[in-house]
Amino acid sequence: MREYRQKLTELQRQYVELSATLTPAHYKVQRVQAQINELSSEMQKERANVLHRIGNEYAAALRRETLLTKARDEQEQVVADKSGKAIHYDTLKREVDSSRQLYEAMLQRVKQAGLAAAMRASNVLVVDPAKPPLLPYRPSYPMNSAIGLFGGVFLGFGFVLLRERLDRRISAPGEAQVYLDLPELGVIPLDEAAVSRQISNVLQPLRPTAGLPAGSARKSPLGDCPELATWKRKPSLVAECARTTLTSILLPNQEGDRPQVVVLTSSSPGDGKTTVACNLSIAMAEIGRKVLLIDGDLRRPRLNKLFGMANSWGLSDVLWADTPIETVPLSHLVHDTEVCGLSLLPGGSCGANPANLFYSPRMSRLLTRLRMEFDMIMIDAPPMIHLADARVLGRFADGVILVVRAGQTTTESALLASQRFAEDGTRVLGTVLNSWDPKTSRGYGYGSYDNYKAYVAQ
Repeated sequence: MREYRQKLTELQRQYVELSATLTPAHYKVQRVQAQINELSSEMQKERANVLHRIGNEYAAALRRETLLTKARDEQEQVVADKSGKAIHYDTLKREVDSSRQLYEAMLQRVKQAGLAAAMRASNVLVVDPAKPPLLPYRPSYPMNSAIGLFGGVFLGFGFVLLRERLDRRISAPGEAQVYLDLPELGVIPLDEAAVSRQISNVLQPLRPTAGLPAGSARKSPLGDCPELATWKRKPSLVAECARTTLTSILLPNQEGDRPQVVVLTSSSPGDGKTTVACNLSIAMAEIGRKVLLIDGDLRRPRLNKLFGMANSWGLSDVLWADTPIETVPLSHLVHDTEVCGLSLLPGGSCGANPANLFYSPRMSRLLTRLRMEFDMIMIDAPPMIHLADARVLGRFADGVILVVRAGQTTTESALLASQRFAEDGTRVLGTVLNSWDPKTSRGYGYGSYDNYKAYVAQ
């Protein structure tokens, strides 16, 4: 092939030289071209022969490899059989050695027994007969009683620790501050009047309704609503605790400023954020401040029902409208409630996506307008773990309050909510423990809880 390549190169050189001076139809050019074609054909044949020869060698190598592999497998099988026979031989040898040792030991014992029988009897005499003990050797009742006592104490202590470890719910004041490293702004106790009302509503269908006006059997007074306890039942423990919590919110921080726009949210549904928001807003209005309560839960608005208003116009309609917010009269934005100094902005009836509405620049302009009209703005936001509404509203507010329900909110969910706000750069003012029952927790009461309730009622 090397010689063919050299000849082909030489003929191609000659062809180029002739082509420079002669036409392709010249006989010399055609002769060189014919030689080039013939040489190329010979090279192709030679290359085919080489490839065929290499293929034959490769097939022979494969057959040889197959034969060698088969021979190796046969040898491995022989080696494996010999190895198994060797193992079996070692086992039989060990059994033979063990049987031989056992036989020798038995033979030695037989010889010793024969020698002992040949000897004369011993002169050992029984001096005193054996006496039974007064107490049984086993079991020892004092020892078992002591072991049972200490074992029961140890197991009981371990069960208590395990139960405390497995119960990850926040149940008492101070626990949220330890787990979340956030200040606890206040504690809202369990509203016993609301609980009694719920129990009566459940039992009402079972009671006779003879002699009562139509519709009065299932109707409950609005004063039993826990969201309006600070307004309807002012001399109550819930109202006093709401005012105490408000004091913690209004106290200036280290920089000396007070929050004006506050978002109240929780980690999970049912933690009572609406109850805390309403009572704090009413307590704020009682001290002569102009307060606005915004229903930020556009998916399930309910503040309008609590204050007896229609939901035909509200926050979603304001954010969805095209009218500039600066030109809209304040009376068209908010509604006055029966509580002096407290206004309400309901959720509204617009069916747009709440996340898209809160991302709108109209939300920032709306809060800027409302900051100039009100001393305090409280936004009741939806739970924040599954929804992004509270996180978006928290960026517009001066701070966020995380509502924790006693005996229901877990430390994992509360810690996740706190971490989400920290990642967003949102300031968390603290936590509020809601629906705490002082009777179920020792060491956290106000001395005598019943006496304190009687004092507040006076």
